[in-house]
Amino acid sequence: MNVAGSNMDSLTTVAGKRSGAVSSDPKPGDHTARATADGAGAAPELWGGVRHLKIMIAALLFLAVCAALYVARPLLIPLVFAALAWLALGPMVRWLLKFGIPAALSALALTGALVMTLLTVGYMALGPISEWMQDMPSISARLQWKLRELRGPMEAVTSAAKSVEEVSGGLNGGAQQTVVVKEGGGLIGALTSNLQWVLSTAAAFIVLTYFLLASGTYFHARLIASFDHMHDKKKALRTALEIERDVSHYLGTITAINVSLGIVIGSVLFMAGMPSPWLWGITAAVLNYMPYIGPLLGVVLVAVAAVISFDGIGQWLLMPGLYFLCTGMEGQFITPWLLGRRLNLTPVAILLSVAFWAWIWGFAGAVIAVPMLVVAKAICVHTGVLAWFPRFVSVEQPPADFAD
Repeated sequence: MNVAGSNMDSLTTVAGKRSGAVSSDPKPGDHTARATADGAGAAPELWGGVRHLKIMIAALLFLAVCAALYVARPLLIPLVFAALAWLALGPMVRWLLKFGIPAALSALALTGALVMTLLTVGYMALGPISEWMQDMPSISARLQWKLRELRGPMEAVTSAAKSVEEVSGGLNGGAQQTVVVKEGGGLIGALTSNLQWVLSTAAAFIVLTYFLLASGTYFHARLIASFDHMHDKKKALRTALEIERDVSHYLGTITAINVSLGIVIGSVLFMAGMPSPWLWGITAAVLNYMPYIGPLLGVVLVAVAAVISFDGIGQWLLMPGLYFLCTGMEGQFITPWLLGRRLNLTPVAILLSVAFWAWIWGFAGAVIAVPMLVVAKAICVHTGVLAWFPRFVSVEQPPADFAD
């Protein structure tokens, strides 16, 4: 009985193993289910890889665009300035066409007025700048004399540095390092090079501005001809005119504000006894194209000039205080009242734009950073391209129609 029972148990065990082996064989539908599960698991990984690839391509494209903008800056800077002038003065050329005045003649008159303005501003600024350059040695001496109170701490730091150098020299076996300073072109050479660049850029700007203005309605006609249906033609022309109107309104208004601010600051500093007051008025007018950063930089420059020109601390504080008061009133009351909320921009967007274009094109890029931001916003609002961009750069979400 025990033998029979053990045989039965062994047979049962063998049968169970066989049934388990048979049941472990995959069914016909198991391959499809497993493939589906593997595909579902691989899909997120594949999508993540594609997303990372897109990010890398976008980053490389951004760097390539930045490099192209930097390399082509001798051509692009006057072209961008001329395009902004064309947007600002183009409506006036078309308005004069209604009275039978040819576009070439009105463009010549406007360009001539622009040249006279630039020459007048350059003449007013060149005299004080040349005086400052001639007096640079005495200015440096006066600065050292007025800042002599800082010599004590500075001498202590210098002596400590010398002690550290002596100790390190002793540890290195008395070996000394020789530093060779190569003399470059100096300040005069740098100014001469910058002056040549400014003159060549200004000449290219004038020529490009004239030809853009003399074109009259050529670009509008080409824009209309690029569409087939009449509805699309009318919409494209209306959009282009609205963009031009809004940008022209901004550029004309902000230029009038900056010129008025420069006159006010020059007059106030003249009455306060500041040397070269009109130079600071011109500086204020140019720097005010850079909101937030420009006025702050102007205050610092006027403060340094006040320290050089005056002996009392009262004058040191009065001159930059007057400059700050004028720019503060303009930024808080005049500009918001004249421009309203048509072209409102967030401070973060302004600072990012100024920082980016200053990094690419230097001071010229910083000056045109905000106008270019305004142009980009107007194009996006009217065309519907990059609809997120106007919401990102605006204080409030702009309406569907950019106009009032």
